[in-house]
Amino acid sequence: MINTLNQWLDTLDNHRSNETNNNNRTEELLSAFSGSILLLMVDERMESLFQKLIEGCNYQQLNSIVGEVFSQSELLIRIAFCRQGSISIVKLIKRIKKTEHAFALTRILSTKFYAMVTHQTARIVIQQCFNLLGNRPNEVLYESTIYFFGCMATHEVGCISLNECIDTISGIQRLRLLFYIANIADYLSNDPYGNYVVQHVLDLKDDYINSRIYLCLKGQFIPLAQKKGGSHVVEKCLKSSILGLCSVVLEILSDPSLPFLLARDQFGNYVIQRALEECKERGFMVIYVYLVKALEPYYEELSYSVGGRHVINLLKDEFTLQRQSSINGQMRNV
Repeated sequence: MINTLNQWLDTLDNHRSNETNNNNRTEELLSAFSGSILLLMVDERMESLFQKLIEGCNYQQLNSIVGEVFSQSELLIRIAFCRQGSISIVKLIKRIKKTEHAFALTRILSTKFYAMVTHQTARIVIQQCFNLLGNRPNEVLYESTIYFFGCMATHEVGCISLNECIDTISGIQRLRLLFYIANIADYLSNDPYGNYVVQHVLDLKDDYINSRIYLCLKGQFIPLAQKKGGSHVVEKCLKSSILGLCSVVLEILSDPSLPFLLARDQFGNYVIQRALEECKERGFMVIYVYLVKALEPYYEELSYSVGGRHVINLLKDEFTLQRQSSINGQMRNV
């Protein structure tokens, strides 16, 4: 059987200029594998054969292949969870992306959407739908994303799938998804996986959505800054807009002890460094000076922690100038 198939492949390569001949040979192969296309899709030895089959078939033959594959929808979904099966489905997606079959495929995949987007292999199939198919065929998958977004965001694999969806979703569905994420940004920012989703949304620099995130995180910037994932979220807030910068820095300055608390923290020191850098780059020198003055009395204590030393190195020149100014002032008073 393998020898026969290899002969067929060689013949197909040698007769690409003869469309009628190719169609006939494709028809022969379809007849030989009738009822077994899905088995062909999961056999690694047949990978090149399946690819040439779907690339070489005409529209009528494609309809025949798709009809057989889609009629076994449960089995189609099942093979997406194995490496070879997912590779073959992606090849099929590329072939049908501009046809009405794209709508049928996404409807089938939506029936087991959450199981697929939280599986390391099967999620690739959904990802390629997002990347290769248009908005209309993907609408059913986008609706599934909106429905499962909370569970996806807090799942090790699901958060990756959610971010991939965010990159392609558009229109009112995009607004709904981002709105829902922003409304639970406090919960997600405290989650080891959910924080990646909040960071991703902040990077979009959508002023309306980001303002809702800042509002949701109000009063929580300090505890978040002392967590590994949370500190990254706070840094993104500082970078994302002037409103984000002010929201975080004003909370840091609300208590004279907070700048020092964060500066010596293993994660918080990065937030302080980012706050200082952003204030200086944006020309907010009044706020910048307030931060520096709040840290200056703790110069020696900061040197006792790794995080504190990072902040000292960033402000070495500032501290030197302030100390020199203080000494000069004392000498004038003598």
